[in-house]
Amino acid sequence: MLVAAAVIGTPGVSPAAAQAEGGTTGTRQPEVQGEPRREARGAGQQAAHGDDSAMSEATVRKVDIEARKITLRHGEIQNLGMGAMTMVFGVTDPRLLQQVKADDRIRFRAIERDGRLLVTEIQKGQ
Repeated sequence: MLVAAAVIGTPGVSPAAAQAEGGTTGTRQPEVQGEPRREARGAGQQAAHGDDSAMSEATVRKVDIEARKITLRHGEIQNLGMGAMTMVFGVTDPRLLQQVKADDRIRFRAIERDGRLLVTEIQKGQ
């Protein structure tokens, strides 16, 4: 496993020197083999799972049960660092798609796994 130490504002170490040594100069955490980079969390931010702050709001545009995909016009997805847009997501459980239809307003939780964006939870009518 490759892990690089973060160097943030270390006196006497230039950003170029820090990167040459395998460190970083920003708030991003190093990439670990097999896992995507994630922004460092501030003291006031919540974890991505288990709380309503990680839920995002959306309007369902399309449900494709056969392909196990849902198209959402969503607001900001904080845990993924993603702004508002319309896009297609996969789902971790196809039964999630049976509870919604086009034009439904929902709250949802999404993750990134193996380069794919997946919806893990849907709350209808919120």
